[in-house]
Amino acid sequence: MPSNRPRRHSNRPRRPNPDNDPQHFDKSLQAKSHLAQPICPPSNSRLASVYLSKPTSHPTVYRKRIKQVVGKPEVGDWVSLYHQELDDQEPKLFAYGLYNPKSEIAVRVLRFSDQLPDDAFIDQLLDRAIQLRVETLGLDEVTDSYRLIHAEADGLPGLVVDRYGDCLSAEIFAIAMAQRAEAILERLQVKLGTKHWLIQPSPYLQSQEGFTTAARNSPGLPPQVTITEHGTKFKVHFGTGHKTGFFCDQRDNRQKLAEYCSGRSVLDVCCYTGGFAVQAAQLGGATDVTGI
Repeated sequence: MPSNRPRRHSNRPRRPNPDNDPQHFDKSLQAKSHLAQPICPPSNSRLASVYLSKPTSHPTVYRKRIKQVVGKPEVGDWVSLYHQELDDQEPKLFAYGLYNPKSEIAVRVLRFSDQLPDDAFIDQLLDRAIQLRVETLGLDEVTDSYRLIHAEADGLPGLVVDRYGDCLSAEIFAIAMAQRAEAILERLQVKLGTKHWLIQPSPYLQSQEGFTTAARNSPGLPPQVTITEHGTKFKVHFGTGHKTGFFCDQRDNRQKLAEYCSGRSVLDVCCYTGGFAVQAAQLGGATDVTGI
């Protein structure tokens, strides 16, 4: 028979179950996000599988497109991508990418193939990026400062790398790339003969990826380097610079502006490092320049 005696209530707080604690879960993932990962998955690894209803040729896979995840991929893990339009059809492997359980961009695709990414594939991506800048565009003939890796455009989503003389400066937009950036920069150093590297997180990394990472650099990184653009020298300060340190993509625009500046007075508003004003005077022969 049920007892009529009142129950005793303890004021002691219950011990939380870590498996059900979202804060504990976030802390575990945050710890994993700081761990360096191999650039490529081991050849004998069994990857988690991500299923889509339809295949895609875009390197960004949003969470809402995912039909099912089989396995327990963690932040930064490699995953296999399959598409399966009908439930009674055999799933087809079509790509490999890097997974983030906290981001709306759940998978960033690096290889559209049924072949597992390996060292030869990564080297091919890096060699192709270098060849485009050095051989096709001939940038080494006019500058030692240019964008070397431009994220998805070079097959490495979430990673931007600029070259400043002997230094490679990287900005991270995906936590999976933060785990691999140092290894990628070291490979680039071997290919280019550069001496230093710097890795900085995007200011939007926390809000977009659900994680962040601290800036880090190679031992002996100088606080600034001197670069050359069309014969003009600029100092790039890594400690106070915006993004990777200098707007390399405005190089041709600075040269073009100089063509209109001979004998003129030039005002450069919101000039940052003053690239347009300096080239207006140095290349264009402006009578005076003012940078604000």
